[in-house]
Amino acid sequence: PDCSSKQYLDPAFYTEPNTAALEREYEELARYLGNFSDKIFFVSNWEGDHELYCGQAFGATPSRCPTYLQSLEAFRKWITARTNGIRRAQASNVYSVVEFNIVNYLWDQGFPSVLYDVIPFTPADYYSYSSYESINALYGGDDGTQIRTDLSRIQQVLSDAGRNPGNLIIGEFGFEGNREEVLAKNALAAQIFTESGIRHAFIWNLLDAGGTFGLYEPSGDLTAVGEYFCELWNGNDCGPEFAITNITAAER
Repeated sequence: PDCSSKQYLDPAFYTEPNTAALEREYEELARYLGNFSDKIFFVSNWEGDHELYCGQAFGATPSRCPTYLQSLEAFRKWITARTNGIRRAQASNVYSVVEFNIVNYLWDQGFPSVLYDVIPFTPADYYSYSSYESINALYGGDDGTQIRTDLSRIQQVLSDAGRNPGNLIIGEFGFEGNREEVLAKNALAAQIFTESGIRHAFIWNLLDAGGTFGLYEPSGDLTAVGEYFCELWNGNDCGPEFAITNITAAER
């Protein structure tokens, strides 16, 4: 096989045998994960819009990434095969997720994107937004207008496409800066997600290694942001034992 390029972004890869094998592998994965019925598994890609545009959607031009239309076609085939395989397993705790990371930029430039040109044409269970295009506005003093507007727009697109807007999740969010500012931005983001009906959100990242994004210090102690989310969702027992237990579970 070609190990230097991304076969899943090549439409020619999706022959009938390859597609059948791909679906079978995802079915087997979902059947295995179904054994862990006390957990929920989201099987997702990462930031699909960057993938369509040769690694970077911002600043995309046909000359910089001449393969974007082929990548779009292949991406649709991949999501469809993955979802078909996962659904065939009938594991009630395993879901197929398609993640996008651009709401406005590509649309404004007249380019196709995952939100507008993949999701309405492919099956999936959940729709994940890696949300930096929206939440980065908070660094400039935005009061949350941008993220609220964009979440509303995403949910409308999902609804118009016959998808469940309640199955929108935040695949990634997080902030850096001084600890007080980071805590305030995370608290505002959590409030907005709740108001918008978001049921699942993934914060970047677990361990605070050289920045201020993390939920845990390298020592295993919760950061201020970690304590905030622990109290918000756990309600109690946010001491060292909670931190150690959750880091161990995440590492597994």
